[in-house]
Formats: sequence, structure tokens, C-alpha cells
Amino acid sequence: MKSSRGDTSIKYLSLLIYPWVSLFYSLRSLNTRSTFFVIFVFSVLFGLAFTPDLNSKLDSARYLEYFHLNSNLTLAEYYRDLVSYFNFEEGRKDFFMHTMTFLVSSFTHNYHFLFATFAAVFSLFFLKSFKYFTFNAAFDNKNALCLMLALMFALSNPIFNINGVRFWTASWFAIYLLFKIVIEDKKSFLLLGLLLPIIHAAFWIFFFFIFIYYLVRNNKILIVSFFVSFAISGFMITFVKDLSQILPGTLSRLIEIYTSEDYMSYRNELTGNVNWYISLLNTLKTIYPNFLIYFIIRSRNNTSNPIFHQILALTLIIAIFSNLTISIPSLGNRFQMLLFPFISLLWLLNINSLRRFKYLIYCFPIAWIVDIRLMVEWTIDLIDPYFYISPTPYFIYHIITI
Repeated sequence: MKSSRGDTSIKYLSLLIYPWVSLFYSLRSLNTRSTFFVIFVFSVLFGLAFTPDLNSKLDSARYLEYFHLNSNLTLAEYYRDLVSYFNFEEGRKDFFMHTMTFLVSSFTHNYHFLFATFAAVFSLFFLKSFKYFTFNAAFDNKNALCLMLALMFALSNPIFNINGVRFWTASWFAIYLLFKIVIEDKKSFLLLGLLLPIIHAAFWIFFFFIFIYYLVRNNKILIVSFFVSFAISGFMITFVKDLSQILPGTLSRLIEIYTSEDYMSYRNELTGNVNWYISLLNTLKTIYPNFLIYFIIRSRNNTSNPIFHQILALTLIIAIFSNLTISIPSLGNRFQMLLFPFISLLWLLNINSLRRFKYLIYCFPIAWIVDIRLMVEWTIDLIDPYFYISPTPYFIYHIITI
């Protein structure tokens, strides 16, 4: 959809003056290319504003430290490390951070540009995925339910997640590729999937999802497996630990790290998971996507749209995996976040049949209240205050001259 020339001019002019105004103005027309451009530029500026504290326990502090330690990398050294990586030598489980450090440090030692680059890649794949939702004929920018579904789609993996950039960038990249392969039947995009483990090693699982998708064509089998996986999800951690012994080296090491007692304690400490109500809210968040999928399953016979049934099969496969690994911090709960863009699209494709259950979608902020609170708190800590108050040209000047 194209916006009017006047509307587009307001978006771009306000973006040049003060990006926050442009962003909020653009939200009134999510299904336009001009809005996508505004979101992309805003995201890059958000990345420029990232100011991690090296004493913080957040992932971005480690990326900042890594950038400082490796910012003098030569082309010869980078090539040597690249050869070592593809020879599966010990030391590097993925190569995205190393590559971004090399590329950015080749023209600047200002770490703000590292996070701006993270934001550019992250938002590019987000927007390529988001267009399958907002550019769908069923999307109505004036419909409150559509807007809430769009919010759920976007907030499941927001731009703030450049804080832990590797997994979350790979997530949007994977979702984009899955949309391409499943909706448009472009199997050639499977080759691009080989880039996913370079960003984050856990995304070898992408090929497992695709393999099961083409192997199991019967949604009834996947539906039964989905309910079984949900029923036994709390008892799977021991089984997964045993399974790690027969998995490829990279995945085996990931599971060993994510199931270690030290790592579990670290994750609980980082998220403040100490109070009973926090535990209750986290449990609600875990159950919530399964609950939405249940109602989508109930409505599946009310549509003959082949895309709906194809996306449903893929969603069930990812849900089964996340349920079986949900007790492992940073594995099942992370992959569960991949479900929400697919759930949003499924709900949109069958919005008339599911309209009577729309209150479930409006519960999304409640189910995610812990994550939203942490995101707000960490954003306040991480973002340069000038980003909130400065005109765009002065903010960029401020960042360049720091």
C-alpha cells in the first residue's frame, strides 16, 4: 500500500527533525513502505544510542568488551580466524560477532556504530518478516484487533534485543526464510539458511524444522504431538541432557551450557526470578502461546486457505520443540518467541472465526508484563539520554564526537 505524498512528506520531514514524532505518526499506517522506512531509520538511530556499561551483566557489555579487544583486527587475521571457524576448530561457536567487529572497526573505533550496524541487520529481517503480516489483504490498520496482533508480532522480538544480538537477529532471519519457503514455496532460500548457524549456533535446528515440515504432511499427527509435548514439557530436562550425548558437537555443547546449574542460577539472577508472583507470571507467559495455538487449532476447519494450514503445521513443529525444551533456560523459552509472529499471522488469516476470542489477544501485555518491565528498565539504563530529547542532526553529531 502507498501512502499519500503529503503523508510521506510529514513522515520523512519529522524523521529528519525528531525521530520519535515520526515513529508514532507512522504507526497510523503500518501497511505502507514509507512507514517501514521510518521504522528502519529509527531502529538504526536506536542502535547508535546504545551505551552499554562494561560492569553490567547484560550481553551488550560483553559485545562492547569484545569490540574493544578485537577492533585492531587485520584482514589477514580475520581470514585466519575464518578458516579456523570453517574447519570446526575449538574456540568459536559462531562467527557473526567477529565479522561485525571486523567490518565496523575497519572504518571506526566508535562502538556506537557497532550497535547501529546490529540494529540495521536486525530491523532489515524484522521488516522483511513483518510485511507478510501488515501487507496481507486481511490486515486493517484501523482495526484494534489487527493492531494488537501487530504489536504481538513486533514485541515478541523488539529492537531492544540487539542487546543480545546473535540469537535474536538469527530469529528474524529464520522467520523471514520460513515465510519465503512456506508461503511463497521458494525452496532456494534453504541455502540462505546455512548463514543462520554463523549468526548463532543454535539455529542448526532450522533445518530440523524444515525436515519435519516436509516429512509430516498430516496436521492431525502434529496436533496430537503438540498436546503430548505440552503435557510432558516439565519433565524433559533430564531427557534433553541425555540426548545431548548423541547430538553434533556444537549443539551438544550448547545444551551442556544451558543445562548447567551455574547457567540456570545466572539466568534466574539476571531476570530477578525470585518472587512467587514473578514465577507465576513467567509460567503464564509459557502457557500463553500454547493456549492461543489451541484456539487456532479449534478454528482450523473454518478456513480452506492453504497458507493457513501450511503455517499452522510449521507453528506446531516449533511449538513442539519449544515445549520439549522449555525447562532449559535460553533454549526452549527463546525458541518459543519465534511462535508469536506465526500465531499473529494465523490469527489474522482466520480473524473472523477467531473474533469471539479476541480478548485472548488483548491479554498479551499481561502475559508479557515481566519482559516489558525489564525491557523498559534496561532501555533506560542503556540508551543515551540525548536520543530522547535531541533533534536528529544534533544527536548524530553528539554520537560522532563522543
